[in-house]
Amino acid sequence: MLISSPVLAHYDKKLPIKLTVDSSSYALGAIISHTYPDHSERPIAYTSRVLSNSECKFPQIEKEGLAIIFGVQKFYDYLYGRKFTLVTDHKPLIHIFGEKKGIPIYAANRLQRWAYVLSSFDFEIKYIKSEGNTADFLSRIKTNQCNNNINEYDDAHINFIHEQSPFPLDWHKIKIETKRDPITSRVLHATKTGSWSNDFSINSELNSYNTRKIEITAEQDCLFWGYRVIIPTKFRKSILTELHSCHIGMSSMKSIARSYFWWPSIDKEIEDMARNCNECINARPNPPKSVLTPWKWPQRQWTRVHCDFLGPYKNKTFLIIVDATTKWLEVFQVNSMTAQTVITKLSELIARFGIPRT
Repeated sequence: MLISSPVLAHYDKKLPIKLTVDSSSYALGAIISHTYPDHSERPIAYTSRVLSNSECKFPQIEKEGLAIIFGVQKFYDYLYGRKFTLVTDHKPLIHIFGEKKGIPIYAANRLQRWAYVLSSFDFEIKYIKSEGNTADFLSRIKTNQCNNNINEYDDAHINFIHEQSPFPLDWHKIKIETKRDPITSRVLHATKTGSWSNDFSINSELNSYNTRKIEITAEQDCLFWGYRVIIPTKFRKSILTELHSCHIGMSSMKSIARSYFWWPSIDKEIEDMARNCNECINARPNPPKSVLTPWKWPQRQWTRVHCDFLGPYKNKTFLIIVDATTKWLEVFQVNSMTAQTVITKLSELIARFGIPRT
């Protein structure tokens, strides 16, 4: 019935076009359709495919993002070069791919690549509830077909961290402790399923993760905030101790930490460690004393002139100009505080008194 002629419509470049996408835990679906003047909607084509083994391990937000990329690439000839409406039932993607939003700086590398792909398309992204998403069935239909050309291996950023970090971050141990830790295990589950409950905004320990939920991803069951590994509680003290072993100072410690790992209140813990270290306190450089340098007293009048705006005072604004030597006041009532106003009034004074040195 879905592919019969009364249901399917022919493509018409004059009609508005809509792309509806959805992802389940094992498949992707997309529908391209026309919206008619009477607000009715008819599909042009459908597409779906099952996820590869590596794609099944993506967090839900990345599966939904993959559905968008799958849809625009499949229907590229229909969508490229014209405006269309992109419909998804995953609200965080509105903030990542939405118009004028800009992708968060710490968003996962995969999402940044997809945002770059989507930048060549002209679209308006809209959110729809899951029960109203017409592509939902296509992403859940049981099929044994799989695209064998899909690359099963993705260069995870955790491999880069493992090789480049100056700390012995064994991601296998981090993976185990992430699942054992009562806080990070909940965050890992929420990241994979996309189910961030109200507890995350109420609980003080979970709120820091909740505010970054759009930017948190999971790779090999390790949590990432952008490019930083989120360290479970068990390893935080040992990493801080190693970070502080050279007594490099508070700012340098923060700079190194921001390149590789993160957890809530890491900045405060680094500050406390540096402030309570006797060696850091003794080696802390004394800031240079600021020396007060008053204005030199000019020998002649109209050598140095000071000016500033006063007001609004009783709904009026004034330009005050003072000669530093004689304290002679010139006061002008003005209508605006602009550079042009200052230029006009100073030109008037220069015509009367001559050009000041400063």
